[in-house]
Amino acid sequence: MSISNSKKVPQNMNNKIPEIKNWIKELFVTNSWAKGVVIGMSGGRDCLAVAKLCIEALGKERVLGIIIPNGEMAEILDAIYQCKYLGINYSIVNLNLPFKNLKNEINTGLSSCKQKLNSKATIHMEPRLRMTILYAVSAATDYLVANTVNMTKLIIGSATKWGDNVGDFAPLYNLTKTEVIEIIESFMMPDFLITKYGEYDIKENTDAYDLAYRYKEIDYYVRYGICDDGRLKERVDSYYERNKHKHSATVCYNPNLPTHLKIV
Repeated sequence: MSISNSKKVPQNMNNKIPEIKNWIKELFVTNSWAKGVVIGMSGGRDCLAVAKLCIEALGKERVLGIIIPNGEMAEILDAIYQCKYLGINYSIVNLNLPFKNLKNEINTGLSSCKQKLNSKATIHMEPRLRMTILYAVSAATDYLVANTVNMTKLIIGSATKWGDNVGDFAPLYNLTKTEVIEIIESFMMPDFLITKYGEYDIKENTDAYDLAYRYKEIDYYVRYGICDDGRLKERVDSYYERNKHKHSATVCYNPNLPTHLKIV
């Protein structure tokens, strides 16, 4: 079910783009030691939007793309095309071997208590290992790590905690998927760069279909609390409650003791 024209998320991202670019510029003024930004390039729309915004704010010579496949992945070519079109330097780091080795070592260790990794555990290992690689590059280059996650991914839980939902700064964190797409379209980039964004052949009338293909309805509900489809609303609410722990930093005990230097 599609939403009516009166219920589309407002097309106002053209006004926000200068704000985002200025926000990035100010961030690098505050963190004057940072020489540039490192971005995990997956071939998707989110990293494309962040890369383009950083180029506009800082210049392409200060943007480094890191492509991190796990073995042979079709998305590698999409990511390479994006980096070449944007004119940024990029490197490819394959995590297949360390991923396999780490998985085997963990399973060996867990065997003593008759446990082993399941698919839920291993699927989140990949983005966490990718973030480890990005921060290793960051430390070697004095670059800040860009978080490329958007609000819709956070709401429905498709971002991995301490994986793709972390970074030193997050331009898209409070923007929906619809709004990110509007930003990309405003830059007038070729279609081949923006049409590959992770929506595959998913059976209709399933939860996966609802979350992947009906993002405009989800985004309108996220922004304004209105959704005509009761089942979709129920699913989004359920995912939101289940994934709240991903939306903030570590929960810390407060002893209520005097403190001169506070941790922000």
